[in-house]
Amino acid sequence: MTLVLLRRGDRFHRIVLVLWALSAVELLVVGAVVVNDIMSGSSGSVPLPVGRVDSLAAPGYLDSMLDRVREWPAHTLTTLPLVIIAWLGMWAARRRMLEEPARHRTLLVWTAVLGLGVAVTGGLPAALVSAGWLHVDGSAAETALLLHGGSGMFAGPGYVAVLALIAMRVTRPGVVVGALSALGRRSLSGYLFQSVAWVVLLAPFTLDLAHRSGSPTVLGLVISVAVWFATVLLARLLDERGRPGPAERVLRRLTYGPRPG
Repeated sequence: MTLVLLRRGDRFHRIVLVLWALSAVELLVVGAVVVNDIMSGSSGSVPLPVGRVDSLAAPGYLDSMLDRVREWPAHTLTTLPLVIIAWLGMWAARRRMLEEPARHRTLLVWTAVLGLGVAVTGGLPAALVSAGWLHVDGSAAETALLLHGGSGMFAGPGYVAVLALIAMRVTRPGVVVGALSALGRRSLSGYLFQSVAWVVLLAPFTLDLAHRSGSPTVLGLVISVAVWFATVLLARLLDERGRPGPAERVLRRLTYGPRPG
């Protein structure tokens, strides 16, 4: 992505808008297929297909590492299309849409409405099947899951646009906004902290807390919220001391070299 996108002009970066438009057309086609399957009363009642990731269920850390080596080539190929999500962020950054939201208010409103609207609508069939409120056959279930995955990428721009619109209304940042901003300035450290926390708390070869209770989903949700709040708190404490996140410090050192003197 870096080799393709760096040092490019505005005309080149507008290609990403065409790609998102094509993605929207693809979703319309897939959505039409899902609606047709539902309206035609496809027989059967199967759950959503769930793919197994061996590295996540590995009994030991070494086993999980070996599984990841095998999973890496296919996983990389499946994530390559996600480049267009980051590319859209680059396009928006070049126009300072988040730094100057007032200038782009109309576009942000449309992005919020359409992005979240597409994501919620596209994920609804899969949600209904998962909840047992909609009964379809295997083919329809797979198509609903495909629609869910494709529409989900529109949620990211939608949420970002909502946050930009909220930021326009914040005139006096308080404790909450200050803490969230502190985490935003240390987002890489926060991401890495959470990644380590998931391994320690949830992996089968560590504490495996979620599966030690009668309701893994509920406990997993509680753990995720607690870890996120811990991340915010740590970022706030670093901010009060005027210190960057450890990962940001390392990244800055690698990028710009040691400070002179």
